[in-house]
Amino acid sequence: MDSLAKAMLLGRLKKQGVTIHTRTKITELTKNEAIDLQDDSIIRFPIETIILALGVRPNRNLVGAIEPSGLEIHVIGDAFQPRKTLEAIWEGFEVGLKI
Repeated sequence: MDSLAKAMLLGRLKKQGVTIHTRTKITELTKNEAIDLQDDSIIRFPIETIILALGVRPNRNLVGAIEPSGLEIHVIGDAFQPRKTLEAIWEGFEVGLKI
């Protein structure tokens, strides 16, 4: 992502009060919480929506792993079809409006 688009996106997320957790290892996901393991400590995050941004290569294996949980799943960005960053941001915006 180019630096201008990144700065704008992070600014908008901050303004909306979105909490971003990086370098997080989610070990379990339920409809109401994400469970994280950090330094042998379990941290529970209450959730409504989770957005995963994982690398630059499409990998849909996670979709198959999450499907049995019954969670609503939206595949966007390069995981759906490789394109430009702004197209993925627009897809995320459209999905955000739906949820």
